[in-house]
Amino acid sequence: MSHLYSTIDSTNQASQLDQVCVPPEYGPQVLFFSGGSALHKTCQALIEHTHNSIHLLTPFDSGGSTAELRKHLNIPALGDLRARLIALVDKKREDYCEIIALFSHRFSSTISQKDALNVLQNLIIGHVKNISKISQPLREIIQHYLRVFVKSINNDFNFSRASIGNLILAGGYLTYKQLEPCLFELSDKMSIRGKVRLTVNENFHLVASLENGETLIGQHKITGKETSPIRSPISSIHLSAELHNNHPVNCCISDINRKLIENADLICYPPGSFYSSIVANFLPYGVSQAINNNLNAKIYIPNLGKDPESLGLSTNDNIEKIVRFLGKHLSVNKGYENKPSNLLTHILIDHNKQYYNGPVNETKWRKLGIQVIKRDLISDKYAPYYDPEKLSKAVLSLG
Repeated sequence: MSHLYSTIDSTNQASQLDQVCVPPEYGPQVLFFSGGSALHKTCQALIEHTHNSIHLLTPFDSGGSTAELRKHLNIPALGDLRARLIALVDKKREDYCEIIALFSHRFSSTISQKDALNVLQNLIIGHVKNISKISQPLREIIQHYLRVFVKSINNDFNFSRASIGNLILAGGYLTYKQLEPCLFELSDKMSIRGKVRLTVNENFHLVASLENGETLIGQHKITGKETSPIRSPISSIHLSAELHNNHPVNCCISDINRKLIENADLICYPPGSFYSSIVANFLPYGVSQAINNNLNAKIYIPNLGKDPESLGLSTNDNIEKIVRFLGKHLSVNKGYENKPSNLLTHILIDHNKQYYNGPVNETKWRKLGIQVIKRDLISDKYAPYYDPEKLSKAVLSLG
C-alpha cells in the first residue's frame, strides 16, 4: 500500500488519516470480497479517499427478477454488479442523478410486457427525460444495450419488478457474449471510481447443505429474504450447474482476477450475508491461493445484528468459518502452508462491541497471529450499523 497510508500510527489511525492528503486517484487498491447492499454506503464514502478500490462479487443470485433474466438468457446474475456500479459513480458528474435514477428504476410488480416494452422503446429512441439528460457517449451505449436486450427476449418474459439497470447489463453481456468488454465500457463512460468485477463469469447456482440433512439449491432459498429463513445451520456450500438439480461443479478464477487479488494493497472481507455474499467468493479455485500469495493486510469486519444465513453461529464462529473456507483449497495443494495468519491478519470491530453476536476471542486469534483491532465505527446516526465514513477510514488506516 502507498507509504502515505502505511506509516500512520496504529494508535490513532482514523484521526491521522484525515491529515494525510492523498488525492483519491492515487489512493490504495483495497479489494473487497462482497456483493449485496451491505457495503453500498461505505463505497460511497470510500471514493472520497480512493478511486482504486476493487470489488469482486458473486454471480449466483437466483431470486426475484434476476431469476427471470437467468432463466431466459442463460447468463450469470448481474444485480449485485449493478448495485456496486451505482455506488461508485462519480458524484461530480452533471448527469449523476439521471444515471442513478435510470439504473435504479424497477418496473411495478403488475406491469404487462407490452407496457414494459413501450418504456424500453421510448428509452431507446430518447423520449424519456432521464435518458435524454444522460451525456453522450454513455447514452448511446445504454440505448444500444437495451436494443440488444429487447431483441433477445421472447413473448413470455416477465418484467415484474425488473431493474432497468439489470436489463442494460444483460444487453451488454449479450452484445459481446461476455461481460468484460461491457463492464470496461460502462465503467469508463459512467466514471466508476473503482474496479467492479464478478469473481467468476459462470452461470452457476449456490447449494447449501444444512446440518439437518436438508439441501437447498439456489441462493434465494438461503438468504431468508424471499423464502422462510433456514431452519438448520449451514454445514457446507458448493456450486451447481443447475438450479433444479444438485449437479456439483468446480470453477477457477481468471488470471486477471488472480493478479488483482495478489497485488491488492489491502484485502477486506466486509459485512454482508455471510455465505451468499462473502464465503461464496472463496469457492472458485485460485481465490485462496491468490490471497495466500498477497503479503499485505487481510481484514475481516463482522456483521452487526442478525444475519439469517449465520443461524447457529456466533461472531467468533464466523471468523473460524472464514479461515476454514479459505484454507480448504490450500490444504490439498502442495507448496501452500495452511496458516491462518496468511489468510487473515486483522479482525476489525467497534470498540464498544455491543452489537455483535457474542464476544470475539482475542486471546485465541492473537496466538494464531491475527490482531483484533477496536475502533470507533458506529455513530448515533447509523446505529446499530457501521458508520460508512468511520468504517472506510478505519479500513484504509490498516494498510
